Amino acid sequence: MKVQILTAVIGIAPLISGCGSSKPPAKKEEPAKLSAPASKEAKKLPSTVDDAATRVIAEWLNGEEKEKFAAMKKEEIYLLHHGLGRRIRNEFGLWADNKALLDDSGAFEPDGASMKIIEAIWEKLRRK
Repeated sequence: MKVQILTAVIGIAPLISGCGSSKPPAKKEEPAKLSAPASKEAKKLPSTVDDAATRVIAEWLNGEEKEKFAAMKKEEIYLLHHGLGRRIRNEFGLWADNKALLDDSGAFEPDGASMKIIEAIWEKLRRK
């Protein structure tokens, strides 16, 4: 059991740390596509769990991360709370003013809302 959990944690390390490759960026690389938007006008915040999950899948996860995420057991997705969950809470304004997303999640606080989004991502990836 411990080996299975350790294997799962090692295999999803990029997801736990907040997505993205662990390779160093090239010298003349453009600013990261995944950086937080400069303003709400530049990038509208999602107002529903479905919109948030769709955006994470489309914009934040590469193919390998999607496969690893989908292969996780439901009881393992809590491991994503501190990495991916933190990024969801911060970039989607759950600690700030995105009351619509918080309300749509049915959660009472940002931590619970981010887990609802993570569950929705997992469910979407499993259906593919």
